[in-house]
Amino acid sequence: MKSSISTKLTILIGILIVLALGISSVVTYLNFLNHSRSLFQNNQMIVLKNAATVFENENANKQRSMQALAQDLAKNLNNEKEIYAILAEAKNLALFDSTFFGYDKMGKTYLSNGDYLDLSKNYDVTTRAWYKGVKENNGVVITPPYLSRSTGNIAIGYGIPVVVEGKIVGVVGSEYNLANYGKDVLSVGRSQSTYTAVYDPQGTILFHDKTELILKTNTLSTNISKIINQNTALLNAKTPFVTDNGEGEQYEIFCRNVVSDFYRICTLTQSKIHSDIANEILFEQIITGIIAIIIALILIRFSISRSLSPLAAIQTGLTSFFDFINHKTK
Repeated sequence: MKSSISTKLTILIGILIVLALGISSVVTYLNFLNHSRSLFQNNQMIVLKNAATVFENENANKQRSMQALAQDLAKNLNNEKEIYAILAEAKNLALFDSTFFGYDKMGKTYLSNGDYLDLSKNYDVTTRAWYKGVKENNGVVITPPYLSRSTGNIAIGYGIPVVVEGKIVGVVGSEYNLANYGKDVLSVGRSQSTYTAVYDPQGTILFHDKTELILKTNTLSTNISKIINQNTALLNAKTPFVTDNGEGEQYEIFCRNVVSDFYRICTLTQSKIHSDIANEILFEQIITGIIAIIIALILIRFSISRSLSPLAAIQTGLTSFFDFINHKTK
């Protein structure tokens, strides 16, 4: 009887403990899931802001370098040796892939490698898009990313007029390798689950730390473009929108314009990161809980057994006493 009571009490207490731990674990899991999502989203917004700031600063630095280059050239137009030296120095200081100067008067395009192009080499600078674009704009021109013919790198181009006494006398241009842009800008906030990329309104990938994706589109970039084009309020939104990459992986995304409406910088975090972390913690809780329950039940059963021992002794004594009375009566 003692064993039966002890077993029943142990089972009852065990069930109550399991229920309590189960409810506690579920509540903890849900709270952590919500807290994790909120924490990641806040961090993602900070990463987006920081990446956009770095992007804008990098772009501004390159423009300042081009302005200084144009001013230096304007002061040394009569010295070809100085022109080559200025182009080479600007290339090295600003980390451009190349710099070049189209000079109207000479009909030449001076290159930072010490060479030049002109009509004798079947090169007419006045027909080139970069040259005409700067002259028509009468200011700094920044091109979308493109594949450079001279270096073979995917680059972004900068162009600015060289002005003397209020008149444009030529155009100076440069190319900047997007692989460097990825290191300088897109590395901000990079983690295993979150990264930054820049897209155009059509979904073309303009900046990505995986250079093989630049100037291409994929399911994810196309989905991002479609969603934003349908609701531009999602740019600078306080909550992320969700889309997938066509392979079953969902992403929570924040985006904003940077430099101009043409560039959309976005931070992307895999949605599963929240549940993965929460599931890992829940699993640890379950394992810990099972071990704790087993130890607790062993201790409880031992305690109950000891507590019931006096009752068992009394019961045995009473049984013996009544057996003795019954025996005498007979």
